[in-house]
Amino acid sequence: MMLLAVYLILAWMYFKDNAEQLNSSGLLLWFMVIPLLFIGAIVATKWWQKRIDHKESDEPKAAHEKTSVQTHDTYKLFIHSSVSLPEGSSWSEVINNQEDLTSLSDTLTDFDGLPLLTKPIAGLTEPEPLPYYDTYNEETTDTDISPLTLRLYALLDEQLSLNAGLLSRLAQYFAAYQPPANEPNSAVHIHPEWQQRYLISADFSAHESDADNTLFNTTNIAPAKLSIYLVLPASADATLLSMAIEEQMLAHGIPKARFFITPVTTDITDEPDAIASTTLQTPIDFINAHLLLLSQSTDPEICLLLIADSQINEAWLEEQLTATDFSNATDSANPSSLVPTEAGALLTFYNQAAQDVLNIDSSTAFLFTKVNESNDTTKNGTANTNSFITQRLSYSRHLNIVRDLLVDHSFSLTPTNIAESKTTDFSIINNKKITDKDNKTKVLFYESNITAISDINPEVQPYDTSVFSNFTEAFIEHGALINTYHLGSYMTANVWLKSFISLSLFVSLVYDDQQESEEIFLITQHQHSCLLWTVDAKPTI
Repeated sequence: MMLLAVYLILAWMYFKDNAEQLNSSGLLLWFMVIPLLFIGAIVATKWWQKRIDHKESDEPKAAHEKTSVQTHDTYKLFIHSSVSLPEGSSWSEVINNQEDLTSLSDTLTDFDGLPLLTKPIAGLTEPEPLPYYDTYNEETTDTDISPLTLRLYALLDEQLSLNAGLLSRLAQYFAAYQPPANEPNSAVHIHPEWQQRYLISADFSAHESDADNTLFNTTNIAPAKLSIYLVLPASADATLLSMAIEEQMLAHGIPKARFFITPVTTDITDEPDAIASTTLQTPIDFINAHLLLLSQSTDPEICLLLIADSQINEAWLEEQLTATDFSNATDSANPSSLVPTEAGALLTFYNQAAQDVLNIDSSTAFLFTKVNESNDTTKNGTANTNSFITQRLSYSRHLNIVRDLLVDHSFSLTPTNIAESKTTDFSIINNKKITDKDNKTKVLFYESNITAISDINPEVQPYDTSVFSNFTEAFIEHGALINTYHLGSYMTANVWLKSFISLSLFVSLVYDDQQESEEIFLITQHQHSCLLWTVDAKPTI
C-alpha cells in the first residue's frame, strides 16, 4: 500500500505539470487501471503465499496426525542403576553439588606447560593387582598395565561394589536354580561310620534347594540369562578388564555358565559416526538390539551395562588437541577450556519375567518409547545424516510427538508391544473422563508438579535448549508446575555416558524423590530418534 501511495503521488505530480497530456482515457489508465492491477497483483501474491504456507503447515500436520494414529510401541523394563561422578553418586548429590571440584593435575599440562585443571572423582580407591594379571602377561608378553586401564578398573570396581546387594541376589538365584546332585547310591562308597551323616547332609541340601526354589519361584522356569556389556574407550585394555569383571562375577558367586561378557569399544569423541569395533556403535543400537528384545521376552532375562571412561590422561588430551575437525569444534573442545573428567555407570535392565522369579525389593517399572526415527529419512528411504538443519528440525518434531503422547495418555503410557496388553483409548484427568477427541485439544494439568529432564548440554546446545523450553511451555500454559533439568554436561565427550548417566540419575530421582513430583519423564536424543522414559503408572479408572 505504501508503494501504491508513492506511485499515485508521483503520477499526480507528473500530470500536475503536464495537464495537457491527461485526457479521459489517460485518467482512467493511470489512476484507475494501473492502481487496480497493482492492488490485484499484491492480493494475488499474498493469496499464493498463504496457500503455500498453509500447504507446508498441513504437510507436517498430516504427517503428525498419521503418526498419532499409528501406535508408538512402549516397552516395559525394570532398572537398577548406579553412577560415579565427581559430584556424587545420586540425584541429590549431583544436582545440589555447588562445590568447585576441579584440581590441578600433577601430570597434564597445557600449551604453556602449566598444570591443567582436571575434575577427578575424589576418594576413588585404586585397585589391587588385577585378577588374571600374571596369566595375561604370560599370554601377551606385556609387562605393564596402562594407568588408564588401572583407573578404569577402579571405576568398574566402584560400580560393582555399589551393586553388591543385587549381584548377591543374582548369585542366590542361580544357586537356587541348580538342581541337587541325584546320586542315590553314592553313600555305598562312603565309610560306614560316615554314611548316616552323609545321608542327613544330602537330605538337608535337598530341602534347602526346595526352599530356595520357593523363594525365587524357579520351579519349572528356565534360568535367567545374564548378559554383561562392557563399554570402554578404545585406548583401554578391554581383554584384561573383561577378565577382571569375570573374576568379580565369580567372586560374587555367579556361575561362569550363566553370564557372558561382551566388550564394546567406543571412541573418545562425541561424534556417533566415529565409534568403532562392534556392531553396537551407539546407545540406540544397544537399545534396539537388546533392550527391545529383552522387554518383549517371556523368559527371564537380565542385562548389565557397565560403562567407564577417564579423560585424565595424555592419550585423551592428545586426541582432543589433534582432532581432524578441531577447527570446527565447539567452544567446549577449545584447549583453554578443556577440563578432563571421569565417570562410571552400571545399569541393570531386567524384564517382567525376571522380576517375577527374582522378587527384587523394588517393583518400580519404567517405560520407554522410541519416537519417530522414520521421519528423518530421505526420499529413497536412507537416513539423512548430512543435514545438520534436518537433525535440528527433527528434534523439534520429536518433542511435539512426545508432548502429544504425554498429553493423550496423561503420562500413563502402557506397553503396546505386549500382545495381552490393551492400549487405553481414554484418559482420566482430575477424575474426569476425557475422550480421545477431547484429549487431543485439552491439557488439564492444573497445578500438577512435573519434572522434565533432558540430556541436553545448554552450553553447546542453545538451539535444543530453546526448543525444549518451548516444549515445556505447552504444560505451563495449562497450569502445570515444571521443574526442568538438563544433564548433558556430564561426560559430553562420551555419547554412551551422556545418555546413560541421564538415565541413571533419572532412576535415582524416581526411587528417592518420587513424592515430590507427580510426573517425571526423561527425553534422550539419539541420531534420527528420541527416547521418552517414564515411570510405569497405571491410570485410575
